[in-house]
Amino acid sequence: MNRRYLVLALVVLAQLLLVPVAVFGQLSARLTGEEYLVRVGPVDPIDPFRGAYVALSYPDLQPSEAERKALDENHDDGRQVYVRLVEEKGVMVADGLTRERPDDGPYLACDDRDWQLKCGIESLFLPQDKAAQVQKDINQSGLWTGEFEEYDENGNLIERPTPDSGYAARIKVDKWGHASVVALEKR
Repeated sequence: MNRRYLVLALVVLAQLLLVPVAVFGQLSARLTGEEYLVRVGPVDPIDPFRGAYVALSYPDLQPSEAERKALDENHDDGRQVYVRLVEEKGVMVADGLTRERPDDGPYLACDDRDWQLKCGIESLFLPQDKAAQVQKDINQSGLWTGEFEEYDENGNLIERPTPDSGYAARIKVDKWGHASVVALEKR
């Protein structure tokens, strides 16, 4: 009987120890990170599967097609990518991508396994009424067209300017590049 309790106690302890490991990046960014403002592209305010989570996009942080090709030629997909940040017109924008961790300056540690960089700041929970207001603002601005990407005759993506949603995300970034969204603000 004592052996069963010992095994149960070890299993419970292991699970309790895994929780901080799972949320370390977000927690570290919120507690120790520096605060920055990042322009948000058109968003999908309500995820039908998760409720009032706002799915955020960051047009100023995504690599150009040339940067994406350079990353793909040098390494396999699915590796860590670091996005160096610089301030431009009051918001932070990407100042290049690298597979090597930058020595200084603010940067985001991102994952490039998907078609879009994932930096841990892609969603934010909002109360239902606030999420609905974000949806209304974006619909009234006429930004979301639902258009898909277009390619030229050589198969290259046609770069188009991303419309401004009128929103910015206030994020915190720690010294390891972990990031967390702390607020969504109308600009």
